[in-house]
Amino acid sequence: MIELKKILYPTDFSEHAGHAKKYVIELARQFSAKVVAMHVITLPISTYPDEAMTTSFMLLKESRKTAGDRLEALVQELQQEHGLEAESLFKEGTPFVEICIAAREINADLIIIATHGSGFIKHLLIGSTAEKVVRKAPCPVLTIRHPEHEFVLP
Repeated sequence: MIELKKILYPTDFSEHAGHAKKYVIELARQFSAKVVAMHVITLPISTYPDEAMTTSFMLLKESRKTAGDRLEALVQELQQEHGLEAESLFKEGTPFVEICIAAREINADLIIIATHGSGFIKHLLIGSTAEKVVRKAPCPVLTIRHPEHEFVLP
C-alpha cells in the first residue's frame, strides 16, 4: 500500500504552481500527509562593476523578503483554510538541486511540482526544473501541467 507521510511542494508562486497546489491539498488530505512548501531563490552570479553589483544584491535582499512573506502566507493558507499540517522551507541556489537535496533531507515521500511548458528552444538550451527534478529526485515526483495544456479528446 502506498503511504504518503510527507509531500514536498516546490513553488515559484506562478499560476502553474497554483494549479499544482490543488493536487497537493487533495493528496495531503487523503493521506493525512504533512506538506513542506518550498521556494528556491536563484542567487545572481555577476561580473558587474561594484555599483551594479550593489544594486543587484539590494534587489536580491528585497526578493528574499517578498518570497519569504509569500511562502509564509502559503503555509498559513494550507494550515488555516485547508486544515493541513504544513511548514515552509526557503533555500537559495539552483532550484532543481535544492529541491532534490531538500527531498532527501526531509525524507519526502512525494514531490508535487508544476511544469511550465516552456518553448522548445528554451527547453533545449536550459531544460526545465521539473524535468531535472524527475531525473534526480530520491522519491516519486508528480508533475502537474496547467489545465490549459491538458490533453482534450476531439
